[in-house]
Amino acid sequence: MFAVFYCALAKQYESKGDFKGAIKSLFRAQSYYATFRPINYLKVELYIKLGKIRKASAVLEAEYAVNPTPQSAKMYINLNSKGAERLYNLRPDYYFSYCLLALSSMSSGKYDLASQYLDTAMKKANYMSIYFIVIQLKVTLQEHDKVIYWLNKMGSEALPDPGWKCKNCNRELKQWDHKCSNCNSFNCVYYIL
Repeated sequence: MFAVFYCALAKQYESKGDFKGAIKSLFRAQSYYATFRPINYLKVELYIKLGKIRKASAVLEAEYAVNPTPQSAKMYINLNSKGAERLYNLRPDYYFSYCLLALSSMSSGKYDLASQYLDTAMKKANYMSIYFIVIQLKVTLQEHDKVIYWLNKMGSEALPDPGWKCKNCNRELKQWDHKCSNCNSFNCVYYIL
């Protein structure tokens, strides 16, 4: 509970432009609950605002090594566009590492390699995000019959991606906050796998 209070305090400092005070609050939050995932996400956002990209990248790498999520991976890739292989090396067992490699391969025009990475990702998990990347690949390759096949398969077999959800009103949220943006309940937003 104290960790949530300190995270809320950090958001207040941030809203007033006191980024250093916000980071101090996050370190205090971490002293109460070291594995509280939102702390690192908030730290990264603050480091980015302070222009400390290396620190932000280091926090994301450490987080991805312990608690990999698509959210941390996307944040990392936004900072380091060529970082897919680095994240894969940190967590080769995680499905989204293969999604990142597939996206990287697609942007390089290596579509067969992208397809192989997506096959591996599908063996590890059955989330919608994987299907979306497969569909994106099939559209790029102009395999329209395969696009329809994968859309139908996604509709019948895919699971929703992990994400943030309010335990009180069940609303899915884009990111963690100390209170739900829908029902305004405090300390109710959790990461659902």
